[in-house]
Amino acid sequence: MSIPGDDVFSSHHSDEEESNHEDAGSEGVKPKQQQIISAPTTISNIKLLILKKEEYDIWAMEMEHYLEYIDNDVWKMQKAVLKQQFEAFAVSSSEGLEKGYDRFQHLLSQLEAHGSSVPTEDANHKFLRSLPKEWSSLAMTMRMKEDVDTLSIDDRYNNLRVFE
Repeated sequence: MSIPGDDVFSSHHSDEEESNHEDAGSEGVKPKQQQIISAPTTISNIKLLILKKEEYDIWAMEMEHYLEYIDNDVWKMQKAVLKQQFEAFAVSSSEGLEKGYDRFQHLLSQLEAHGSSVPTEDANHKFLRSLPKEWSSLAMTMRMKEDVDTLSIDDRYNNLRVFE
């Protein structure tokens, strides 16, 4: 019996296997047939997805279009989630000032990357309001200062670190 693709594997059969099949056939016992089902695969059949240098600009425009128009709902949802995280942001006592600041900075950079930058004054007020209760008197003093809208969040953090 000929199995499609046998010619591909014919070099794998040994003379010993063939003699075993002949011996088994002479005793009246049917030999076990190994059925190897394979689709002949050659390099010419495999289509490799390789971006050609001269087609990059076209690909970039297509990806830009896809990201701007097709996935618009996903980006809107991501932006809404980030805004909710900003509104609910709080630093816990166990987290500490440094980790809280790092998390706040990461949130601000994500918001900016999604086209929702937060004004410096709002970021300063939010960060000061989000500090734990043990920082409340210092945070209140800093919020009342005149430089709250001009001082960057990094400078505000450095001022707080002095009191830590």
